[in-house]
Amino acid sequence: DAVGPLWYANETWLVIAGATLFGAFPLAYGLVLSSLYVPVMMLIFGLMFRAVSTEIRGHARRQPFWNWTFGSGCLLAALA
Repeated sequence: DAVGPLWYANETWLVIAGATLFGAFPLAYGLVLSSLYVPVMMLIFGLMFRAVSTEIRGHARRQPFWNWTFGSGCLLAALA
């Protein structure tokens, strides 16, 4: 519950950085994302796993599953 409010600000910076790169340098944006498509998708899915597990863990009956999902999302984002 303590991490929840800070979560959205961290993910917002990634969206702003991507939009700024697209707006300022569309050619660089296309080059970077086309060459790093798999790692970027891994990063996005890892962040999604982390965000979903943070939100649902407080309401779920099976908290160990959501702890595992949070850990796997962190590992996936770090590997990306």
